[in-house]
Amino acid sequence: MATRGNNRNNGFNLFIKSTCVLVGLGIAGYMWYRNAGNEERDADEELATNEKKTMMQKHSSIIILSTSLLKDTSIDWNSILENDCVILVMPGLKFDNLANINKSYKYKIIHCDTMTGIWSCIKHLRLNTLYYIKEELGPDYDDISVDLRNIFTTIRILDVDKDMNMQLT
Repeated sequence: MATRGNNRNNGFNLFIKSTCVLVGLGIAGYMWYRNAGNEERDADEELATNEKKTMMQKHSSIIILSTSLLKDTSIDWNSILENDCVILVMPGLKFDNLANINKSYKYKIIHCDTMTGIWSCIKHLRLNTLYYIKEELGPDYDDISVDLRNIFTTIRILDVDKDMNMQLT
């Protein structure tokens, strides 16, 4: 009889062990299946995000706000800031039109204390287009378009005698 009981225990132990192995394989297979789908989805989401960033950068711009732009009351700053645009305020100037600007755009206006601060912002933001009035930057910055052509695809020098609103849009 002793051998018969051992055979029953051996059969039961074999059943338990095989069930555990099958459950383990099932869980491992499910985890592999879930993760394989996530990698594919993550790759698709990353591709879509990169395409969106590229599209946004194609239409992004920086405006160096100088005295003439500040005094021009015909410029609709809300419509300009509605697009992907950043305004860098030159040292010594204060952009007082903040009360008229939509609160959700105020973070796009950066007051710089020095010209070095402006160039640092320009280089770090790396947007697509730069707008500025050449005469108002000073003689030290006559050939900045040469220095910045590696950063911007388009550099637009604004003409003080023409309608600023038309030139900025």
